[in-house]
Amino acid sequence: MASTNSNAKDLEYGLARGISAIERRHRKFMTRALEEKCVTGVSYSYIITIKRHPGLNQDVLASIHGVDKSRAARIVRDLEDSGYLSRELAPDNRRQYMLSLTQSGERLYEFIADKNMEWEKLMSGDIKDSSIATTVDTINKIIKNLDNPHVRLEKI
Repeated sequence: MASTNSNAKDLEYGLARGISAIERRHRKFMTRALEEKCVTGVSYSYIITIKRHPGLNQDVLASIHGVDKSRAARIVRDLEDSGYLSRELAPDNRRQYMLSLTQSGERLYEFIADKNMEWEKLMSGDIKDSSIATTVDTINKIIKNLDNPHVRLEKI
């Protein structure tokens, strides 16, 4: 029983804490890299999402990023004011706007992609590809476990 408890603590204090630390460092890296582009916070991730899903609306964007609609609207407005996004009324719903990148947004996306490649090289360092693959596989299994309909995260 002691080893099971020890494994749970390793997950809680090691894996979860480690993932959080990596995410904080990634945000800091991207914030510094994007200062000159006037892109702050997690706005860069919205650029990536819109590039991958052109024409999506703010409601879908908010859902993908797990934020409320007003936060997504503020970020979209800031990116639009900076010239990175354009909004066009959706033909099937005149209350919705379809989002797409402008030419400046496309260039920003390429810059972000380059910075993410740089980050991946920094992060992986001398770690073997097989070790990275195993780690990613393990994290995906953890996510799948948490997505199991029998796990009630709202009660935790």
